[in-house]
Amino acid sequence: MKLFVHFHPTFHEVCSSQFVTTEWFLYISSNQSNLQFDSVQYLTRYRFKFSAVGPLQFQALASFCKLSKETINDALIQFNLSTLVTAKVLSRELFELQTTSIIYLFKLITSDSFNLRWKMIRSTTQRNQIITGLNTNYYPRSVIYDSLLENYTITKTQSIYPNTVTWCGCSASTQCGGYTFLDVISDVYVTELPTWHCGCLTLDGLLRSTLNCFYNNSECSEKIIRYMRNSTSYPMTNITGLYLTSNSSTNEK
Repeated sequence: MKLFVHFHPTFHEVCSSQFVTTEWFLYISSNQSNLQFDSVQYLTRYRFKFSAVGPLQFQALASFCKLSKETINDALIQFNLSTLVTAKVLSRELFELQTTSIIYLFKLITSDSFNLRWKMIRSTTQRNQIITGLNTNYYPRSVIYDSLLENYTITKTQSIYPNTVTWCGCSASTQCGGYTFLDVISDVYVTELPTWHCGCLTLDGLLRSTLNCFYNNSECSEKIIRYMRNSTSYPMTNITGLYLTSNSSTNEK
C-alpha cells in the first residue's frame, strides 16, 4: 500500500510560546491575597482587571492549543488507516479531483470535531447557569440548607456589564463583557487593553479578544510588562513576543 497524501499541520505560534506556560500564568497574576472573589469590591471592579481574568483566559488558550493538537493527531491516525479503493483505474484528472475532495472533507470533519468539543462545554455552562470560579456571570446571594432533603439551594444574582447603549445581563445574553484594564485604583480604571476582553464566561472574553497586544515590540505588550514588573509576585525574565508568520494574523483567535 502506498501513501499518496501527506499532511504537515502548522499550529499558531502562540501554542509554542511562553504565553501558554505556567510561568506566564503566574507572572500576570498580581498579588490579590487580600481580595475575596465574592466581595462587592471584586464584583464591581476587579472582574475587569487583566490580572484577575487574564491567567484563566490564557490557561483556556493553552487548553485550546492542546485540544487542537489532540484532535488533529487523532484525525491523522484515522485518515492514514483509510484506503482508496476503486473498481477500475482512474484517470489522472479524476484521481486529482477525488484526492482534492478527500482532503477537503478531512479538513472539514476535523474542524467540526474540534468545534463540537469546546462548544459543548460552553453550552453546558451557559444553559445550566453554572457559577464561574471568579463569579463573572453570577454571584451567590444566599445559601439555604434543606434538612429534609439534605441538600443546599443557592440563590444567585446575574452579573451586569456595560454595553454600548445600555447594560447587559449574563442571564439574558452571552455577549456581555468589556475591555480589561491593567489596574483599578479608587474606582478609576487604569490603562485600558482594548484587544483583551472579559465576559460572563472565561471563554466568552477569550473569543472576543485578539493577540495583537502580544506581538513583539507592540506598545500594549510593553505596558503589561512594565506594570507586571512592579506588581507580580512571580518575576519572569526574557519575555518574547509573538512574531507574524505567513500563516498567521493578529486577528486570529
